[in-house]
Amino acid sequence: PGQVGTVSTQPVTITTAGGTSASGSTLIDYYLAPAITSVVPATGTAGDQVTINGTGFVNVDTVTFTDSAAATATAVFTPISDTQLVATVPGGLATGAGTITVHTCGGNSNAEAFTIT
Repeated sequence: PGQVGTVSTQPVTITTAGGTSASGSTLIDYYLAPAITSVVPATGTAGDQVTINGTGFVNVDTVTFTDSAAATATAVFTPISDTQLVATVPGGLATGAGTITVHTCGGNSNAEAFTIT
């Protein structure tokens, strides 16, 4: 437990009004939410590439930038590994302090600080 993408075999029984099934087992894949530890550089403008470091970057489906006005934009990104990806700062965002989040089937990451310049 605690590992991203861990496969586990768990006992399963099904109970209905008609009775309880015999115990069996099934494989369960589960994924923890990703976590961002750093963004390099921590500032940028539309079109710049930033490296996002963290954990749990398994099956990333979106990288979202939020600007100082709370508007969001989805970035184009390239996965490097389960601990790193490179994203291009999307256009149309207001300058100032904002955040970046990463989303996988395990959920949303923390919102890491990023300043749009």
